[in-house]
Amino acid sequence: MAPDSSEGSLARAVLDHVRDCLAREDLERLAALGLRREDVDGLRALPQTALDRLARLVWRGIRLQVNGGDLRRGIDAVEKSLLGETVQRDLIRAGAPRAMMTVLFGMGSREFRRIRDDLGVTTGVGRPRTLGEDNEMALWKAMVPYTRQGRALSPEDYLELQAETRIPVRNIWRFVHEQSYAAAPDRSGGHDGHGPDGAA
Repeated sequence: MAPDSSEGSLARAVLDHVRDCLAREDLERLAALGLRREDVDGLRALPQTALDRLARLVWRGIRLQVNGGDLRRGIDAVEKSLLGETVQRDLIRAGAPRAMMTVLFGMGSREFRRIRDDLGVTTGVGRPRTLGEDNEMALWKAMVPYTRQGRALSPEDYLELQAETRIPVRNIWRFVHEQSYAAAPDRSGGHDGHGPDGAA
């Protein structure tokens, strides 16, 4: 029985990997693949052009084993990475400034410009306009459930606040940091009593 195209391709890919290991003298990896010393010597003696012929002959002996636990962890990591990229793009689309993306994600200016240009977004330059009393009070009230959790706002929190208040993300970012500084303990260890989760 001859291998189908996928089995033949797998066999050839494995043999190519084996030849790469041979070229690097990576005998430890070859041993991990189950190859004995005489197998290694035999493969080393074959010309490159003979690999296709060998793949057709030994494809039954080549099996790809997937570790389910490692695969699941890999899938989870990729999904988390993709979700993070989606949030980054949503924030930039909503007008997040570069400083915000640097603090939240460690994003550099080049990556920020690339995503911004891909999205066709023009981010404002300089300090955002002041909110005004009505918007400031609306944002203050919207932030109460978040600040009462005793943690810093997450990237998703900023998007939720923007959707709820219709206030630009850059303004929310500035407001949050201004309130954070205002709520910082003074040198005597006291608190000035002003913060998003409480009044003076």
